[in-house]
Amino acid sequence: AQAIEIISNVLPEGIRIKEISEQTGLSPDRFMHLFKENMGIPLRQFLLWKRLHIAAKHLQTGGNLTEASHSAGFSDQAHLSRTFKKMFGVKPSLFLGGSQLKKV
Repeated sequence: AQAIEIISNVLPEGIRIKEISEQTGLSPDRFMHLFKENMGIPLRQFLLWKRLHIAAKHLQTGGNLTEASHSAGFSDQAHLSRTFKKMFGVKPSLFLGGSQLKKV
């Protein structure tokens, strides 16, 4: 729970595993093991999911793909689009302009 709070407070800025593990009082290896055990996914995949969630929210509130990519910490629109499609199976453009999809 402490790690999730730390992550939520720093995203979309980057954070190093060493920083999180130090703040939680664990070694990086132990932290990574416990995170995956408790969350069911590796930390890097969780961080990516959180960034995509930020981008989807931005799109639903009327932002464009470029703004959404930068607000979520992606280098560009193409990177966001590829990652979004791979993770969720749909193009991020479906979220543009507060589409009929339920809000994330």
